[in-house]
Amino acid sequence: MKIFESYKKMAKSMLIEHAWDRKFGEPLPTLEDVMAEADVMDKTIKYKDKDGNEKEATVGGILKKGEDHPAYDDAKQMADKGGEEEPKSKGLGKGDFERDFDDEEPEDGQKYRPIKDSVEPKKHILREMYEKIGGK
Repeated sequence: MKIFESYKKMAKSMLIEHAWDRKFGEPLPTLEDVMAEADVMDKTIKYKDKDGNEKEATVGGILKKGEDHPAYDDAKQMADKGGEEEPKSKGLGKGDFERDFDDEEPEDGQKYRPIKDSVEPKKHILREMYEKIGGK
């Protein structure tokens, strides 16, 4: 039961971190975004501990240990930088929704074919059969 609870916590933290931790208006993360972030989390950072010994750890491991880790700031910077990408296009601007109207009006206006005879809409086959049998 303890294993189930720990898996449940991990799954919940992954959902919160990746899918729902976003600002208003930002798109949902794509598979490419998640994979790029996962690649950043697997990178190693060399740092010196409190005693001055050189050590290595992954960005994800450092971030999990918290802010009191000596290389937390570097790991946080790499994670923030790795998850963001430059937009490939400039996106939509306010001029994209304007319409081009012709100032000139047609001379005679648009002519429509006049309706001369009213045409009854065609009845459904089942309706025709029902009426033939004696229905209303």
